Amino acid sequence: MGFRRSKGCHRSESQLDVLARTKLLTSLRSLVGLTLVLVACKGDESQQSAAPSSSASRGPDAIVLRASRAGGIARAALLAAPDSTIWQSQSTATISRILGFDADAGVVSYVDTKGLAARIDLRSGEVRNAGKLKLTSLVAGSGSDIYGIDVKGNVVRFSPAGGDWTFKPPVPATAVFTQTNGSIIVAGGNSTSTSVWLLRPPEDSVYATAKLSNATTSISAIAGDRLYFAADERLVGVRLRTLETVAPIRLPDKPVVLQPTPSGDRIYVAFRKRAEIAVVDRYQEKITQTIQLPAVPSQLRMDPLGRYLLARNPDADSVWIIAVGTNRLMESQASKWTSDLPAFAPDGKLAVAQDANLGFIEPETGRATRTITNGAREFWYFFTWNGYRPRAEGVDEPVTFGSEDSLSDSAATLDSGAVDSVPVPLPADTVVPAPPTRQFTLSFAALMRESSARDLATSINVNGNHPKVVQTVSNGAPIFRVVLGPFASREDADRVGRQSGHTFWVYEGYP
Repeated sequence: MGFRRSKGCHRSESQLDVLARTKLLTSLRSLVGLTLVLVACKGDESQQSAAPSSSASRGPDAIVLRASRAGGIARAALLAAPDSTIWQSQSTATISRILGFDADAGVVSYVDTKGLAARIDLRSGEVRNAGKLKLTSLVAGSGSDIYGIDVKGNVVRFSPAGGDWTFKPPVPATAVFTQTNGSIIVAGGNSTSTSVWLLRPPEDSVYATAKLSNATTSISAIAGDRLYFAADERLVGVRLRTLETVAPIRLPDKPVVLQPTPSGDRIYVAFRKRAEIAVVDRYQEKITQTIQLPAVPSQLRMDPLGRYLLARNPDADSVWIIAVGTNRLMESQASKWTSDLPAFAPDGKLAVAQDANLGFIEPETGRATRTITNGAREFWYFFTWNGYRPRAEGVDEPVTFGSEDSLSDSAATLDSGAVDSVPVPLPADTVVPAPPTRQFTLSFAALMRESSARDLATSINVNGNHPKVVQTVSNGAPIFRVVLGPFASREDADRVGRQSGHTFWVYEGYP
Protein backbone atom coordinates (compact mmCIF):
# COMPACT_ATOMS: atom_id res chain seq x y z
CA MET A 1 0.00 0.00 0.00
CA GLY A 2 1.65 3.26 -1.11
CA PHE A 3 1.47 6.79 0.17
CA ARG A 4 -0.40 9.44 -1.80
CA ARG A 5 0.56 13.10 -1.88
CA SER A 6 -2.03 15.72 -1.10
CA LYS A 7 -2.74 18.02 -3.97
CA GLY A 8 -2.42 21.10 -1.72
CA CYS A 9 1.10 20.14 -0.65
CA HIS A 10 2.32 19.14 -4.08
CA ARG A 11 5.17 21.23 -5.59
CA SER A 12 7.19 20.52 -8.66
CA GLU A 13 10.92 19.82 -8.50
CA SER A 14 11.69 23.13 -10.28
CA GLN A 15 9.75 25.09 -7.69
CA LEU A 16 11.68 23.40 -4.88
CA ASP A 17 15.00 24.23 -6.57
CA VAL A 18 14.06 27.91 -6.90
CA LEU A 19 13.00 28.08 -3.26
CA ALA A 20 16.25 26.46 -2.08
CA ARG A 21 18.36 28.82 -4.18
CA THR A 22 16.45 31.82 -2.84
CA LYS A 23 17.03 30.80 0.79
CA LEU A 24 20.71 30.17 0.06
CA LEU A 25 21.19 33.61 -1.52
CA THR A 26 19.42 35.25 1.41
CA SER A 27 21.69 33.47 3.89
CA LEU A 28 24.78 34.44 1.90
CA ARG A 29 23.72 38.09 1.78
CA SER A 30 23.18 38.11 5.57
CA LEU A 31 26.55 36.47 6.15
CA VAL A 32 28.37 38.94 3.90
CA GLY A 33 26.60 41.89 5.54
CA LEU A 34 27.48 40.67 9.03
CA THR A 35 31.10 40.20 7.98
CA LEU A 36 31.30 43.76 6.64
CA VAL A 37 29.82 45.14 9.87
CA LEU A 38 32.34 43.23 11.98
CA VAL A 39 35.23 44.45 9.82
CA ALA A 40 34.03 48.04 10.10
CA CYS A 41 33.67 47.80 13.88
CA LYS A 42 37.10 46.26 14.18
CA GLY A 43 38.55 49.08 12.10
CA ASP A 44 36.97 51.69 14.36
CA GLU A 45 38.31 49.94 17.44
CA SER A 46 41.80 49.74 15.98
CA GLN A 47 41.73 53.43 15.09
CA GLN A 48 40.52 54.34 18.56
CA SER A 49 43.14 52.17 20.24
CA ALA A 50 45.85 53.50 17.93
CA ALA A 51 45.04 57.12 18.80
CA PRO A 52 44.16 57.32 22.48
CA SER A 53 43.40 60.63 24.11
CA SER A 54 46.63 62.28 25.13
CA SER A 55 44.96 64.08 28.01
CA ALA A 56 43.58 60.82 29.40
CA SER A 57 46.94 59.06 29.31
CA ARG A 58 48.93 62.01 30.64
CA GLY A 59 49.36 62.81 34.29
CA PRO A 60 49.66 66.30 35.76
CA ASP A 61 52.26 68.61 34.26
CA ALA A 62 55.54 69.23 36.09
CA ILE A 63 55.77 73.00 36.52
CA VAL A 64 58.31 75.36 38.06
CA LEU A 65 57.48 78.81 39.46
CA ARG A 66 60.34 81.34 39.34
CA ALA A 67 60.76 84.87 40.70
CA SER A 68 63.72 87.11 41.41
CA ARG A 69 64.89 86.94 45.02
CA ALA A 70 65.04 90.74 45.06
CA GLY A 71 61.43 90.90 43.87
CA GLY A 72 60.04 90.67 40.38
CA ILE A 73 57.45 89.19 38.06
CA ALA A 74 56.69 85.56 38.88
CA ARG A 75 56.90 83.23 35.89
CA ALA A 76 55.71 79.67 35.39
CA ALA A 77 57.24 77.21 32.95
CA LEU A 78 57.10 73.53 32.19
CA LEU A 79 59.93 71.70 33.90
CA ALA A 80 61.03 70.24 30.57
CA ALA A 81 61.64 73.79 29.29
CA PRO A 82 62.26 75.98 32.37
CA ASP A 83 63.30 79.02 30.30
CA SER A 84 60.08 79.04 28.23
CA THR A 85 57.46 81.08 30.09
CA ILE A 86 53.86 79.86 29.82
CA TRP A 87 52.43 82.28 32.40
CA GLN A 88 53.49 85.36 34.36
CA SER A 89 52.05 87.43 37.18
CA GLN A 90 50.55 90.88 36.75
CA SER A 91 52.69 92.43 39.49
CA THR A 92 55.90 91.72 41.37
CA ALA A 93 56.32 89.16 44.13
CA THR A 94 59.09 88.89 46.72
CA ILE A 95 58.95 85.28 47.89
CA SER A 96 60.75 84.28 51.06
CA ARG A 97 59.07 80.94 51.80
CA ILE A 98 56.30 78.86 50.22
CA LEU A 99 53.42 77.95 52.54
CA GLY A 100 51.36 75.73 50.25
CA PHE A 101 49.62 75.24 46.92
CA ASP A 102 45.87 74.88 46.43
CA ALA A 103 45.49 73.00 43.13
CA ASP A 104 41.70 73.48 43.03
CA ALA A 105 41.87 77.27 43.24
CA GLY A 106 45.24 77.52 41.47
CA VAL A 107 46.69 79.63 44.30
CA VAL A 108 50.20 79.57 45.79
CA SER A 109 50.44 80.87 49.37
CA TYR A 110 53.77 82.28 50.51
CA VAL A 111 55.56 84.55 52.98
CA ASP A 112 57.19 87.64 51.48
CA THR A 113 60.51 89.14 52.51
CA LYS A 114 58.72 91.47 54.97
CA GLY A 115 57.14 88.53 56.79
CA LEU A 116 53.64 89.13 55.42
CA ALA A 117 51.45 86.33 54.08
CA ALA A 118 50.50 86.66 50.41
CA ARG A 119 48.98 84.70 47.53
CA ILE A 120 49.67 84.30 43.82
CA ASP A 121 46.73 83.38 41.60
CA LEU A 122 48.18 81.18 38.87
CA ARG A 123 45.19 81.83 36.61
CA SER A 124 44.49 85.57 36.87
CA GLY A 125 48.07 86.54 37.67
CA GLU A 126 47.08 88.57 40.73
CA VAL A 127 49.61 88.96 43.55
CA ARG A 128 48.14 90.31 46.78
CA ASN A 129 48.67 90.23 50.52
CA ALA A 130 46.48 87.86 52.49
CA GLY A 131 46.08 90.35 55.34
CA LYS A 132 47.52 93.48 56.89
CA LEU A 133 48.71 91.84 60.10
CA LYS A 134 52.24 90.52 60.43
CA LEU A 135 51.93 87.04 61.91
CA THR A 136 54.42 84.47 63.14
CA SER A 137 54.38 80.66 62.81
CA LEU A 138 52.61 80.97 59.44
CA VAL A 139 51.23 77.74 57.95
CA ALA A 140 48.86 76.88 55.11
CA GLY A 141 45.57 75.13 55.83
CA SER A 142 42.93 73.43 53.71
CA GLY A 143 42.11 75.27 50.52
CA SER A 144 43.96 78.59 50.43
CA ASP A 145 43.53 79.40 54.13
CA ILE A 146 46.57 80.76 55.99
CA TYR A 147 47.02 80.55 59.77
CA GLY A 148 49.38 82.49 62.00
CA ILE A 149 49.82 83.97 65.48
CA ASP A 150 49.61 87.70 66.24
CA VAL A 151 51.61 89.66 68.80
CA LYS A 152 49.05 88.87 71.54
CA GLY A 153 49.27 85.12 71.02
CA ASN A 154 45.92 84.85 69.23
CA VAL A 155 45.46 82.52 66.27
CA VAL A 156 44.36 84.30 63.08
CA ARG A 157 43.10 82.75 59.86
CA PHE A 158 43.29 84.60 56.54
CA SER A 159 40.66 83.22 54.14
CA PRO A 160 40.63 84.11 50.42
CA ALA A 161 36.85 84.51 50.67
CA GLY A 162 37.29 87.18 53.38
CA GLY A 163 35.95 87.15 56.90
CA ASP A 164 39.15 86.54 58.88
CA TRP A 165 38.74 84.26 61.90
CA THR A 166 40.44 84.73 65.29
CA PHE A 167 40.81 82.42 68.28
CA LYS A 168 42.06 83.57 71.68
CA PRO A 169 43.46 80.58 73.61
CA PRO A 170 43.60 80.47 77.42
CA VAL A 171 47.36 81.09 77.21
CA PRO A 172 49.25 82.70 74.30
CA ALA A 173 49.73 80.36 71.36
CA THR A 174 53.19 79.52 70.04
CA ALA A 175 52.43 77.13 67.16
CA VAL A 176 49.59 76.11 64.81
CA PHE A 177 49.28 72.78 62.99
CA THR A 178 46.77 72.17 60.19
CA GLN A 179 45.12 68.88 59.27
CA THR A 180 43.67 67.55 56.03
CA ASN A 181 40.15 67.43 57.47
CA GLY A 182 40.13 71.19 58.07
CA SER A 183 40.71 71.09 61.83
CA ILE A 184 43.72 72.68 63.50
CA ILE A 185 45.83 72.01 66.59
CA VAL A 186 47.05 75.00 68.59
CA ALA A 187 49.90 74.73 71.09
CA GLY A 188 50.89 77.27 73.72
CA GLY A 189 52.47 77.66 77.13
CA ASN A 190 56.04 77.68 78.39
CA SER A 191 59.02 75.34 78.56
CA THR A 192 57.69 73.45 81.58
CA SER A 193 54.03 73.03 80.62
CA THR A 194 52.54 73.07 77.11
CA SER A 195 48.80 73.07 76.41
CA VAL A 196 47.35 71.71 73.17
CA TRP A 197 43.85 72.48 71.80
CA LEU A 198 41.88 70.91 68.95
CA LEU A 199 39.56 73.21 66.96
CA ARG A 200 37.53 73.15 63.76
CA PRO A 201 37.43 76.69 62.31
CA PRO A 202 35.39 78.78 61.90
CA GLU A 203 33.85 77.34 65.07
CA ASP A 204 35.34 78.63 68.32
CA SER A 205 34.59 75.50 70.34
CA VAL A 206 37.54 73.53 71.72
CA TYR A 207 36.90 69.85 70.98
CA ALA A 208 39.81 68.40 72.97
CA THR A 209 42.73 69.50 75.13
CA ALA A 210 45.98 67.97 76.36
CA LYS A 211 48.96 68.95 78.48
CA LEU A 212 52.59 68.01 77.84
CA SER A 213 55.65 68.54 80.02
CA ASN A 214 58.83 70.27 78.79
CA ALA A 215 57.64 70.29 75.17
CA THR A 216 59.36 72.61 72.68
CA THR A 217 56.69 73.61 70.17
CA SER A 218 59.24 75.00 67.70
CA ILE A 219 60.76 71.51 67.27
CA SER A 220 57.86 69.35 66.13
CA ALA A 221 56.64 67.01 63.40
CA ILE A 222 53.37 65.47 62.23
CA ALA A 223 53.94 61.77 61.53
CA GLY A 224 50.87 59.89 60.36
CA ASP A 225 48.15 60.34 62.96
CA ARG A 226 50.47 61.77 65.60
CA LEU A 227 52.01 65.12 66.48
CA TYR A 228 55.41 64.93 68.21
CA PHE A 229 57.35 67.61 70.10
CA ALA A 230 60.92 67.64 71.34
CA ALA A 231 61.10 67.45 75.14
CA ASP A 232 64.66 67.35 76.48
CA GLU A 233 65.96 63.90 75.47
CA ARG A 234 62.57 62.55 74.45
CA LEU A 235 59.79 62.89 71.92
CA VAL A 236 56.33 63.47 73.40
CA GLY A 237 53.16 63.60 71.38
CA VAL A 238 49.41 63.35 70.92
CA ARG A 239 47.03 61.74 68.45
CA LEU A 240 45.72 64.22 65.90
CA ARG A 241 42.02 63.37 66.10
CA THR A 242 41.60 63.04 69.88
CA LEU A 243 44.72 64.65 71.45
CA GLU A 244 45.23 61.46 73.43
CA THR A 245 48.84 61.39 74.61
CA VAL A 246 51.12 58.67 73.24
CA ALA A 247 54.09 56.90 74.78
CA PRO A 248 57.25 59.03 74.85
CA ILE A 249 60.24 58.00 72.72
CA ARG A 250 63.65 58.17 74.37
CA LEU A 251 66.58 59.73 72.51
CA PRO A 252 70.35 59.77 73.17
CA ASP A 253 70.59 63.58 73.00
CA LYS A 254 68.47 66.71 72.73
CA PRO A 255 66.97 66.92 69.22
CA VAL A 256 67.17 70.08 67.10
CA VAL A 257 65.36 68.94 63.93
CA LEU A 258 62.52 66.46 63.34
CA GLN A 259 61.85 65.45 59.73
CA PRO A 260 59.08 62.89 59.03
CA THR A 261 58.67 60.89 55.85
CA PRO A 262 55.66 61.78 53.66
CA SER A 263 53.88 58.61 54.79
CA GLY A 264 54.63 59.35 58.44
CA ASP A 265 56.06 55.91 59.20
CA ARG A 266 59.45 57.27 60.26
CA ILE A 267 60.94 60.40 61.80
CA TYR A 268 64.55 61.42 61.11
CA VAL A 269 66.07 63.18 64.12
CA ALA A 270 69.13 65.44 64.12
CA PHE A 271 70.79 66.14 67.47
CA ARG A 272 72.57 69.06 69.02
CA LYS A 273 75.98 67.41 69.49
CA ARG A 274 75.91 64.08 67.66
CA ALA A 275 77.25 63.59 64.11
CA GLU A 276 74.43 61.24 63.21
CA ILE A 277 70.76 61.00 62.32
CA ALA A 278 68.47 58.70 64.28
CA VAL A 279 65.66 56.88 62.47
CA VAL A 280 62.59 56.63 64.71
CA ASP A 281 59.95 54.06 63.77
CA ARG A 282 56.56 55.51 64.70
CA TYR A 283 54.94 52.11 65.04
CA GLN A 284 57.66 50.59 67.20
CA GLU A 285 58.03 53.90 69.08
CA LYS A 286 61.82 53.66 69.25
CA ILE A 287 65.02 54.27 67.32
CA THR A 288 65.55 51.45 64.84
CA GLN A 289 68.65 52.68 62.98
CA THR A 290 71.37 55.35 63.09
CA ILE A 291 73.04 57.04 60.10
CA GLN A 292 76.59 58.28 60.74
CA LEU A 293 77.64 61.60 59.17
CA PRO A 294 80.99 63.42 58.90
CA ALA A 295 79.67 66.28 61.07
CA VAL A 296 76.64 67.36 63.10
CA PRO A 297 73.87 68.26 60.59
CA SER A 298 72.21 71.62 61.13
CA GLN A 299 69.05 71.09 59.04
CA LEU A 300 67.13 68.31 57.30
CA ARG A 301 64.92 68.36 54.20
CA MET A 302 62.81 65.51 52.80
CA ASP A 303 62.10 64.68 49.17
CA PRO A 304 58.32 65.23 48.66
CA LEU A 305 58.08 61.68 47.29
CA GLY A 306 60.03 60.20 50.21
CA ARG A 307 62.97 58.86 48.20
CA TYR A 308 65.84 60.92 49.61
CA LEU A 309 66.77 62.94 52.69
CA LEU A 310 69.05 65.98 52.57
CA ALA A 311 71.24 66.94 55.55
CA ARG A 312 72.96 70.31 55.65
CA ASN A 313 76.68 70.46 56.30
CA PRO A 314 77.22 73.21 58.92
CA ASP A 315 80.84 73.80 57.89
CA ALA A 316 80.49 74.24 54.12
CA ASP A 317 78.00 75.00 51.33
CA SER A 318 77.20 71.35 50.74
CA VAL A 319 74.57 68.74 51.56
CA TRP A 320 74.65 65.03 52.28
CA ILE A 321 72.22 62.89 50.27
CA ILE A 322 70.71 59.90 52.08
CA ALA A 323 68.66 57.15 50.42
CA VAL A 324 65.51 56.75 52.51
CA GLY A 325 64.84 53.20 51.32
CA THR A 326 68.15 51.90 52.67
CA ASN A 327 69.04 54.72 55.11
CA ARG A 328 72.43 54.86 53.39
CA LEU A 329 74.61 57.95 52.98
CA MET A 330 75.24 58.13 49.23
CA GLU A 331 77.28 61.25 48.54
CA SER A 332 77.97 64.90 49.31
CA GLN A 333 76.89 67.58 46.85
CA ALA A 334 77.96 71.24 46.73
CA SER A 335 75.02 73.61 47.15
CA LYS A 336 74.01 76.68 49.09
CA TRP A 337 71.16 76.09 51.54
CA THR A 338 68.20 78.47 51.20
CA SER A 339 64.49 78.20 51.94
CA ASP A 340 63.89 76.79 48.43
CA LEU A 341 67.17 75.11 47.46
CA PRO A 342 68.35 72.42 47.23
CA ALA A 343 65.03 70.94 46.15
CA PHE A 344 63.76 67.86 44.35
CA ALA A 345 61.95 68.38 41.06
CA PRO A 346 58.96 66.20 40.08
CA ASP A 347 61.14 64.27 37.62
CA GLY A 348 63.43 63.11 40.45
CA LYS A 349 66.35 65.44 39.71
CA LEU A 350 67.92 67.48 42.51
CA ALA A 351 68.16 71.23 41.93
CA VAL A 352 71.25 72.70 43.62
CA ALA A 353 72.54 76.27 43.94
CA GLN A 354 76.15 76.46 42.78
CA ASP A 355 77.42 80.04 42.96
CA ALA A 356 75.03 82.07 40.78
CA ASN A 357 73.95 79.10 38.67
CA LEU A 358 71.32 76.43 39.25
CA GLY A 359 72.17 72.86 38.40
CA PHE A 360 70.07 69.71 38.07
CA ILE A 361 71.79 66.48 39.07
CA GLU A 362 71.04 62.79 39.44
CA PRO A 363 70.81 62.13 43.22
CA GLU A 364 72.22 58.60 42.96
CA THR A 365 75.31 59.42 40.90
CA GLY A 366 75.77 63.19 41.19
CA ARG A 367 75.86 63.48 37.39
CA ALA A 368 74.87 66.94 36.16
CA THR A 369 72.03 66.91 33.64
CA ARG A 370 71.31 70.63 33.13
CA THR A 371 72.59 74.05 34.19
CA ILE A 372 70.58 77.29 34.33
CA THR A 373 72.91 80.30 34.14
CA ASN A 374 72.21 82.77 36.98
CA GLY A 375 69.35 80.53 38.03
CA ALA A 376 70.30 80.64 41.72
CA ARG A 377 69.46 84.35 41.77
CA GLU A 378 65.81 83.41 41.53
CA PHE A 379 63.39 81.67 43.89
CA TRP A 380 62.31 78.22 42.64
CA TYR A 381 59.17 76.27 43.48
CA PHE A 382 58.40 72.90 41.87
CA PHE A 383 54.89 71.43 41.70
CA THR A 384 52.53 69.42 39.47
CA TRP A 385 49.28 70.81 38.07
CA ASN A 386 46.88 70.56 35.12
CA GLY A 387 45.76 74.19 35.28
CA TYR A 388 47.62 75.38 32.20
CA ARG A 389 46.16 72.84 29.81
CA PRO A 390 43.78 74.33 27.22
CA ARG A 391 40.08 73.66 27.66
CA ALA A 392 37.83 72.65 24.78
CA GLU A 393 35.85 75.49 23.25
CA GLY A 394 32.20 75.60 24.18
CA VAL A 395 32.64 73.73 27.48
CA ASP A 396 31.64 76.72 29.60
CA GLU A 397 29.22 79.54 28.91
CA PRO A 398 29.11 82.74 31.00
CA VAL A 399 26.20 83.24 33.37
CA THR A 400 23.90 86.16 32.55
CA PHE A 401 21.58 87.81 35.04
CA GLY A 402 18.43 89.49 33.85
CA SER A 403 16.25 91.94 35.70
CA GLU A 404 13.72 90.89 38.31
CA ASP A 405 10.90 91.57 35.82
CA SER A 406 12.37 89.25 33.21
CA LEU A 407 12.86 86.55 35.80
CA SER A 408 9.25 86.93 36.92
CA ASP A 409 8.02 86.68 33.33
CA SER A 410 10.06 83.52 32.86
CA ALA A 411 8.63 82.01 36.02
CA ALA A 412 5.09 82.83 34.90
CA THR A 413 5.71 81.13 31.57
CA LEU A 414 6.97 78.01 33.30
CA ASP A 415 3.92 77.91 35.58
CA SER A 416 1.47 78.16 32.68
CA GLY A 417 1.84 74.45 31.95
CA ALA A 418 3.43 74.88 28.56
CA VAL A 419 4.65 71.71 26.91
CA ASP A 420 8.42 71.22 26.99
CA SER A 421 9.88 72.23 23.68
CA VAL A 422 12.02 69.83 21.70
CA PRO A 423 15.44 71.28 20.85
CA VAL A 424 15.90 71.79 17.13
CA PRO A 425 19.31 70.65 15.86
CA LEU A 426 21.40 73.39 14.28
CA PRO A 427 22.26 73.16 10.58
CA ALA A 428 25.65 71.73 9.83
CA ASP A 429 27.00 75.08 8.57
CA THR A 430 25.87 77.08 11.61
CA VAL A 431 28.80 78.66 13.47
CA VAL A 432 28.49 78.70 17.26
CA PRO A 433 30.50 81.56 18.81
CA ALA A 434 33.23 80.48 21.21
CA PRO A 435 33.03 81.58 24.84
CA PRO A 436 35.24 84.44 26.04
CA THR A 437 38.83 83.48 26.62
CA ARG A 438 38.77 84.97 30.14
CA GLN A 439 36.00 84.05 32.54
CA PHE A 440 35.57 84.74 36.24
CA THR A 441 33.99 82.92 39.16
CA LEU A 442 32.41 84.34 42.30
CA SER A 443 33.39 82.41 45.45
CA PHE A 444 31.57 82.87 48.75
CA ALA A 445 33.14 80.18 50.95
CA ALA A 446 35.05 76.89 51.10
CA LEU A 447 33.62 74.70 53.87
CA MET A 448 34.29 71.24 55.26
CA ARG A 449 30.63 70.32 55.73
CA GLU A 450 28.32 69.87 52.77
CA SER A 451 25.24 70.78 54.80
CA SER A 452 26.78 74.10 55.84
CA ALA A 453 27.74 74.86 52.25
CA ARG A 454 24.24 74.12 50.97
CA ASP A 455 22.66 76.21 53.72
CA LEU A 456 24.88 79.13 52.75
CA ALA A 457 24.09 78.67 49.05
CA THR A 458 20.36 78.69 49.82
CA SER A 459 20.65 81.88 51.86
CA ILE A 460 22.33 83.79 49.01
CA ASN A 461 19.86 85.13 46.44
CA VAL A 462 20.74 87.44 43.56
CA ASN A 463 17.66 88.22 41.45
CA GLY A 464 16.35 84.73 42.12
CA ASN A 465 19.67 82.99 41.38
CA HIS A 466 21.46 80.90 44.01
CA PRO A 467 25.11 79.79 44.05
CA LYS A 468 25.95 76.15 43.53
CA VAL A 469 28.01 73.84 45.74
CA VAL A 470 31.03 72.27 44.06
CA GLN A 471 32.87 69.45 45.80
CA THR A 472 36.64 69.30 45.42
CA VAL A 473 39.46 67.59 47.27
CA SER A 474 42.34 69.43 48.94
CA ASN A 475 45.15 67.55 50.69
CA GLY A 476 42.99 64.43 50.67
CA ALA A 477 40.02 66.07 52.42
CA PRO A 478 36.68 66.99 50.77
CA ILE A 479 36.05 70.72 50.38
CA PHE A 480 32.63 72.13 49.48
CA ARG A 481 32.90 75.44 47.62
CA VAL A 482 29.97 77.86 47.30
CA VAL A 483 30.45 79.48 43.89
CA LEU A 484 28.53 81.39 41.24
CA GLY A 485 29.55 81.79 37.62
CA PRO A 486 31.38 81.88 35.37
CA PHE A 487 31.06 85.56 34.35
CA ALA A 488 32.31 87.23 31.21
CA SER A 489 34.18 89.96 33.13
CA ARG A 490 35.48 90.72 36.60
CA GLU A 491 33.18 93.75 36.75
CA ASP A 492 30.10 91.56 36.28
CA ALA A 493 31.26 89.21 39.03
CA ASP A 494 31.97 92.13 41.40
CA ARG A 495 28.56 93.62 40.70
CA VAL A 496 26.74 90.37 41.49
CA GLY A 497 28.91 89.84 44.56
CA ARG A 498 27.95 93.25 45.93
CA GLN A 499 24.29 92.59 45.22
CA SER A 500 24.46 89.38 47.25
CA GLY A 501 25.26 91.24 50.47
CA HIS A 502 27.75 88.52 51.48
CA THR A 503 31.51 88.38 51.68
CA PHE A 504 32.88 87.20 48.35
CA TRP A 505 36.05 86.67 46.37
CA VAL A 506 36.47 86.82 42.58
CA TYR A 507 39.05 84.69 40.80
CA GLU A 508 39.74 84.08 37.15
CA GLY A 509 38.75 80.61 36.00
CA TYR A 510 35.86 78.19 36.05
CA PRO A 511 33.82 76.88 39.00
